[in-house]
Amino acid sequence: MRSLCSLSLAALLLAARIVHAGSGAEAGATLPPGWTPVAASALHGNFRHAGHQDITMLARNGAAYGVLLLPGDASGGNASVVRTFGAGPANPPQLSLVHPGSYRPACHDGGYCAAVDIATDAIGLCHGEASCEIIYFKDNTFHNLTTTD
Repeated sequence: MRSLCSLSLAALLLAARIVHAGSGAEAGATLPPGWTPVAASALHGNFRHAGHQDITMLARNGAAYGVLLLPGDASGGNASVVRTFGAGPANPPQLSLVHPGSYRPACHDGGYCAAVDIATDAIGLCHGEASCEIIYFKDNTFHNLTTTD
């Protein structure tokens, strides 16, 4: 059983394959209008299908933050917004690469919460030390799994 804990930025940079934030051009994809990449936030992974590497990154659109997915060369297409959220300076968003496995969600009622099996790479999104979630692809759509709150 794995669990995603709040990680420091230094740990994320060591654990994840970081590429330049301008990597939208590298994937041949165009960012949605109004979205600007956040520096040093891009990750490579097989987020949608094994063997088809995509790029995910943090971006801003005004006061809103978002997790964007840029299809890899084999997939083609434009970037899409996977998740949007607000963020304050005390809890800046951070991305990490989450490997396939079984992950247990945070249980708010104190009861038992069954683990969720994730078959592809997934996106770890933490908000400083406040909360973390896993964004994973299943049944042709992205889902959120809150792991710490």
